[in-house]
Amino acid sequence: MSSRRERIAAIVPQVPVNMSPIQCYLDELTGLSLRGWAYDPTLPTVPPTLHIVVDGQEVATAYCSGARPDVLSAGKGPHHSGWEAVLPLALGDAKPHRLAIRDHRRREVPIILDGAAHASLEFSVELKPHVQGHLDGLRHGGFEGWVMRTEIGERAAHGDCSVRIACDGATIGHVRANRHRGDVARVFSGPANSGFRFTPPVHLRSSYSRRFQFFVMPENIELDGSPCETSLVADQMETRLLALTEAVDMAHRDLTRIRRQLRELTPQPRHTIADYDRWFRLYEPALQRHIEDQRPADGWASGPLVSIVCPVYKPILEDFQAAVNSVLTQSYRNVELILVDDNSCVPALSDYMNLLVKQDARVRLFTHRRNRGISAGTNSALAAARGEWVAFFDHDDLLVSVAIECMVLAAQSTGTTMLYSDEDKIDEAGNFLMPALKPDWNYRLMLGVNYVCHLLFVRRDVLKAVGPLMTAYDGVQDHELILRLSEHVAPAQIHHVPEILYHWRITPGSTAQSMSNKGYATAAGVRAVSDHLIRLGHTAKVDSMDGQTLYHVTWPVAEEPKVTIIIPYKDQIETTEHCLRAVLGETAYKNYTVLMVDNWSTSHEAEVFRKSFARNRRVRFLRIEEEFNYSRINNLASKQTDAEFYMFMNNDLFVKDAKWLHVLVGEAMADPAVGAVGGKFLYPDGSVQHGGTVLGLGGVAGHVHVGLQPNEPVYAGRMLFAQEMSAVTAAGVLVRASAFKQVGGFDEVKLKIAFNDVDLCLKLGAAGFKIIWTPDFVADHHESLSRGDDERPMQESRFFDEVETIKHRWGAALQRDRFYHPKFTMDRRPFFDLIDPDWFDH
Repeated sequence: MSSRRERIAAIVPQVPVNMSPIQCYLDELTGLSLRGWAYDPTLPTVPPTLHIVVDGQEVATAYCSGARPDVLSAGKGPHHSGWEAVLPLALGDAKPHRLAIRDHRRREVPIILDGAAHASLEFSVELKPHVQGHLDGLRHGGFEGWVMRTEIGERAAHGDCSVRIACDGATIGHVRANRHRGDVARVFSGPANSGFRFTPPVHLRSSYSRRFQFFVMPENIELDGSPCETSLVADQMETRLLALTEAVDMAHRDLTRIRRQLRELTPQPRHTIADYDRWFRLYEPALQRHIEDQRPADGWASGPLVSIVCPVYKPILEDFQAAVNSVLTQSYRNVELILVDDNSCVPALSDYMNLLVKQDARVRLFTHRRNRGISAGTNSALAAARGEWVAFFDHDDLLVSVAIECMVLAAQSTGTTMLYSDEDKIDEAGNFLMPALKPDWNYRLMLGVNYVCHLLFVRRDVLKAVGPLMTAYDGVQDHELILRLSEHVAPAQIHHVPEILYHWRITPGSTAQSMSNKGYATAAGVRAVSDHLIRLGHTAKVDSMDGQTLYHVTWPVAEEPKVTIIIPYKDQIETTEHCLRAVLGETAYKNYTVLMVDNWSTSHEAEVFRKSFARNRRVRFLRIEEEFNYSRINNLASKQTDAEFYMFMNNDLFVKDAKWLHVLVGEAMADPAVGAVGGKFLYPDGSVQHGGTVLGLGGVAGHVHVGLQPNEPVYAGRMLFAQEMSAVTAAGVLVRASAFKQVGGFDEVKLKIAFNDVDLCLKLGAAGFKIIWTPDFVADHHESLSRGDDERPMQESRFFDEVETIKHRWGAALQRDRFYHPKFTMDRRPFFDLIDPDWFDH
């Protein structure tokens, strides 16, 4: 007969040395409460002790001595085997956690659940506080109610809760429930600071009913008594007035839509860069009529003498003859044509020039005994010039018949001393193409490309003071001269005449056809720009773009002034954190801080986000519990820093180049007159979202190059070069702090959301500051993630008011952007569609 010890051994399962023999059953996990039963078969009369471990840390202890008659009656274990445990409240954070159980020797206790044994179990519990509240209704033009909250693990309720308000499904504001409500405190024995009052914005007052909802945040729990449907109108007269206002607004929108549709449907000639030859042949007679209307009554009997200087070296005779004829048949007669033959040694050419001198006293000829180059030839002509004005002319190009008269008229009306016109090219078949419709004086663009070129018109005394052309820069001598002129002539004395007055001939060996014909000019161009900057005290690095006479300037940032990057956000934590981590991980610039401006975020994720960056020395948080007002949020944030520059950045802008801030600060430090610097922003698909802002596009202002690929040169290469523009988007803009303060920052009263960046740029421009756009600052931009769509009915009225505000304030400036040619349309594709060519006659 076997002993008792042998019989017990037969029924006790053999377990590994590191595994506890305890049989532990888990009946349920409700919230943070655990319930089950357990016993040790090796010591069936001794209730075991369980150590509850979560995520590797012991959080509770359970004694398995509770009465479990059900276990006993089922024959599964002893009567006193029940156990219970409560996990810490902190584990009710909705995150996944790992539960394990150990015995008193810290051995693993298998957890038996639904008949299966587990070494550990994963669980997730989300605990929510108890919220009480009620929307009482609309009283005296505002909604009133109350809210109180009892946090998890607490007995006492508290007030000062956050409430989100929605109208017709769209969030319109937030309010704190912190007003005194003694009645609530008495009835519920709760806090008195639990009341709220919300006055809807004026633009929501209407004669028709709207649906208002109130939610306690961050749980997004709708209050009892919500929703409330009302028109917010108190009396019959107000109802009629609001109805009339709405009718006017609706009529304006309808008229705008109908006008757009009529333009699209009405047959009309549309001209583009692609059919420029046809456009120019209609434009030229219109220009002639326009100039005739402005001609003085005496027919320029006392007009100033204009010296047209023209170095000559082996041109095609027919082309040269056409060039000379275009000068001698000018509508403005008081000119002298100074030809300098740079030892061409072409008999037919010499005979023709000598004949010209005999036939027209306005032609003067000088000859070099040896070939000395274009600069020397031009200098000889300049030395002989007797006119008050000098016009530069190449030996095979053409002037429009009213070119000189147009320049003289502009010089006299503006009082400026240096002028330039627009130009195009003419091919061997006589077709006009590739128009250069230029911006007004744009010094930053001039550093990258000689966009001025032809027709250049300068007072002779100014040229004499500046000095002659330099042979060391042959091939780019005109670019070098213009840069040198800019050192002596104030920007206000440089005038752009926005008319096509010059045809640059394309011949097999001309620069107009290909820069490969003058490869030597590239090195000379780099030297010209570098030497110019050195004279101004800059040590910038100048490089050629792709071996062309196009230049990239890199500004050194020897000392890094302090920059504060201001990023407003409201929830949208995944996007906001992406933005912030991109800044922290992709910024080589050292002297910067980030000010995260929390505009009343209410989500749990927002609090976790803030805490996760609380110890980062570069990051600070500013909470603003006010309705969304982009201008005010950024103004308030700017007052929290003593930085020399503010970097305003949307939370949906993602930087991706370590040198991005060096680029922006470099542009700003290169010129103390620079007030703001913006960049090139891309949609998620990689196409361009913002390539600068042009005033007047779409009625107020619009982005250019939208939808194009980021490296496309587009019209005149305008997306390749840093340049001055009238405005840039505040989605990502560096602003000089002193300039920002000088102009009063963003308009937080009239332009809370839309066009505040355009308004700021225009204020900076009016104060004498420059706005620079650079393609070297590239970032991805998920446009309007944070603000939404202005075309939603809820926002349409506000947007309409802001449009009217900026039109009233800047109406004249919106009609003519200095950096966008007036021959381009404002309502179709920028830099491509041309206005009606006979616009002079209307």
